[in-house]
Amino acid sequence: MKRAFQSTAALIRRACGPLAPIHHEVWELVLMRLAFAALLLSLLTPRPPPGDVLHPYGLARVFDLAFLAQPDTYQLCHRLAQICIVLYALGVRTFWSLGGLFLFLMARAALNNSQGFIGHAGLATGLAVLGHVAASGCSWLLVRPRWRDFLISDGAEMQLCVDWTRQAVVGAYIVAGITKLMETQGAWLARAPLFLLQVCKVQGESWYGFGRSISAGSEAFLQTLIDHPWLAYIFLGSGLLLELFAFLALLGRRLALVMGLCLLAFHQSLDWLMDLAFTANQSLLIIFFINPVWWIVQLALLLFAAGRKPAPPARPSAAA
Repeated sequence: MKRAFQSTAALIRRACGPLAPIHHEVWELVLMRLAFAALLLSLLTPRPPPGDVLHPYGLARVFDLAFLAQPDTYQLCHRLAQICIVLYALGVRTFWSLGGLFLFLMARAALNNSQGFIGHAGLATGLAVLGHVAASGCSWLLVRPRWRDFLISDGAEMQLCVDWTRQAVVGAYIVAGITKLMETQGAWLARAPLFLLQVCKVQGESWYGFGRSISAGSEAFLQTLIDHPWLAYIFLGSGLLLELFAFLALLGRRLALVMGLCLLAFHQSLDWLMDLAFTANQSLLIIFFINPVWWIVQLALLLFAAGRKPAPPARPSAAA
């Protein structure tokens, strides 16, 4: 029994690889920076948020943010935010390039969430930007306090930004899982069959409210869940476990790949079933967790090395 346990543990360790923080090459960090900048640009919308602060939320409780809803003011802030993202992509130190963008995103989210309902689709993105800004400031003050690095990002700063951003995204998933347990007093899985009513409501809202048709496959899967409620326990239980154990993605490249793919698959299933895409979350998983370019490069190097491997010497014939 002990030997079987040791063999299983050794197999798991071999499959997971080294359990250590992920060290990225400089070219990886540059590609991640460009991909994250492209994601941030895609999330900026030219339409100003509502100006009526019906139920103040976040910064709207402290500051009067109604000025941001003015079309001219918002367009100016929108242009400045685009410039900040371009400067970030060009290598300007993250604290200066994304600091103003973070304040703009917070103010915009505060106005959107002050209308009587709370939207959390941009939560992970906001935390990713916050992780970047906080890591950049700390890396200059505590790690590399050199004046020549005051304006330009270096490898150490970019590495710390990626590490903290990955931790911030993981924290968002863990908090989401804990919140589910707290709000249901630990009965999240026990209420799994009621989840099917929510799916029916969302599908009906997509069709009657927005005119988006539901695929036959998603309707068939929903009917399967209704006919076999125990499948709902598996479906929701797996999602809850992925959120609670998302911290495993911080322990190495292989675990980051596995957890990233699992969370991405879960988001895809929710998009297919409930029309809840969470596109920003999926993009963050691809950029900072799955990192497909690195794996493609490693596979290419492995194939190249295998192609250059010298052939074994020929055996002497029996006649000789």
